[in-house]
Amino acid sequence: MNLTNILFNSQLRNNVLVDNNNMMMTNVMTMGKYSIKVAVKSSAHVSYIVGKQGSKIRQIRQETCTFIQTPVNGEEPIFVISGDKDNVEIAKNKLEEAAAEFDFNIFVEACTYKDGNRIRNNLFLPARYIGLVVGKKGSIIKRIMESSDTTIVTPKVNTLNGFKIHGTPEKIRLAINMIKEHILSTSNVMVEEIQHNQYEVTLMIKECY
Repeated sequence: MNLTNILFNSQLRNNVLVDNNNMMMTNVMTMGKYSIKVAVKSSAHVSYIVGKQGSKIRQIRQETCTFIQTPVNGEEPIFVISGDKDNVEIAKNKLEEAAAEFDFNIFVEACTYKDGNRIRNNLFLPARYIGLVVGKKGSIIKRIMESSDTTIVTPKVNTLNGFKIHGTPEKIRLAINMIKEHILSTSNVMVEEIQHNQYEVTLMIKECY
């Protein structure tokens, strides 16, 4: 077994272990139709699973003969699968495999990044908060980079919504904390940080009513 396979199997096992924190599944049986909700970590995972112009999700629908409702930009990253129970379970497994594949790609990419003592972390958050963190003409993210001595690559519109933060572990932690503080100070929300591994963090943001 080569290094890539070892890394992938290890990462896949980690995903299974943390599945209760990062994946939510609820089953509903109504009028003979079986439905299941599958929540993934972020909108970035949704984009990867759906594929370019919906190519990947269409293939899963066709292969499993199921209806899969895809979350739109700004919604919680939750898929809803409906159809025959066995087919729904197969579709669910395919979504989970795609999410694990995305995590693996991010993990390997971060592992192989080297620049002296600087590393790279991927920070995911709901797409609707990206503009808030970036600020007008990039003013907020520039201030965070200067204060934390990091380099932050901002996700482009309509692409995977992960910030790539380059710096020492301590500086990256400072940058993440500053991003959290900015969101909390400008929005009526609760922010929960989920550390998936040493290279990947997701901010779960819930509005307070």
